[in-house]
Amino acid sequence: MSEVDIKTVEKLARLSQLDFNEEEKATLQNEFGKIFDFVSQLQEVDTENVEGMTSVVKNASTPQRQDNPQNQISRDNLQSNAPSTEMGFFVVPKIMD
Repeated sequence: MSEVDIKTVEKLARLSQLDFNEEEKATLQNEFGKIFDFVSQLQEVDTENVEGMTSVVKNASTPQRQDNPQNQISRDNLQSNAPSTEMGFFVVPKIMD
């Protein structure tokens, strides 16, 4: 099984702003290893002569419509409910360091 060190798990937890106890970290370490093993199996599949697909259904087409904007709301009207705006942008509180 692929080895994922505990420091990597702790870094991912910090970046996602989640707190885990030691038991949960060990479980995540094991689960990440399983995921990486599965992905490495996918890398072994020979796709040399396989044509790219955009749909699982052969010759499928996606109906498209004209993109015509309707019912436009002015920026001032849209931002009138916002607690804080600056130079036409929404101002939101900082959530990450």
